[in-house]
Amino acid sequence: MVVLRSDLIPAQTHALLISAARVVLVAQHGSLLDQLGRAADPNAPVRPLVKPLTHRPQLLATLRPPASSSSTPGGFAADGKEYVTVLGPGQSTPAPWINVIANATFGFQTATEGGGYTWSANSRENQLTPWSNDPVSDPPGEAFYIRDDETGDLWSPTALPIRDPQATYVARHGRGYSRFEHSACGVAASLLQYVPVEGSVKISRLRLTNEPIARAFSA
Repeated sequence: MVVLRSDLIPAQTHALLISAARVVLVAQHGSLLDQLGRAADPNAPVRPLVKPLTHRPQLLATLRPPASSSSTPGGFAADGKEYVTVLGPGQSTPAPWINVIANATFGFQTATEGGGYTWSANSRENQLTPWSNDPVSDPPGEAFYIRDDETGDLWSPTALPIRDPQATYVARHGRGYSRFEHSACGVAASLLQYVPVEGSVKISRLRLTNEPIARAFSA
């Protein structure tokens, strides 16, 4: 556990910690027992926010990267500058395959399925978003959700946290960036994540296109 004084950290950092926290307790609101007693019943059934997908996503027309083998879902592309992983139906990596992206003072890691976590200054002591340290399942500490307000369909541009078992997910890990591609419900999503050479900020650029995208890998 790391103790930080709110009056000694930037307001932006304080707001980020509050937004990423799973539980927020305020001393002025009473004792720990009182605040937990006012929380919602943990055994109450969770009402789904939206209905499940009503139709199959548009699959990306992808080819296996040229340097891959039949036993692995990935391989090098772009003249060796990217490692590309294609997760088709029922496919997963043998263990979490991650990309560590950082400058001297700030960084994050992300896996083939997306997610990961972000840190400042020290990846072990100053985690800004959760890290499970699970070498097998690697649950995501961060997530993006896409929702169709007309149909209520909900999905994610990465394989986690919402994975359609019949869909295809593409992850491109390069030096200093990762890009994720997925197509669902007639919307093609491309999520680019990176950290600038200087500055304590993680940039995630999500681009949505209302047209099916057919792509092929090139050597």
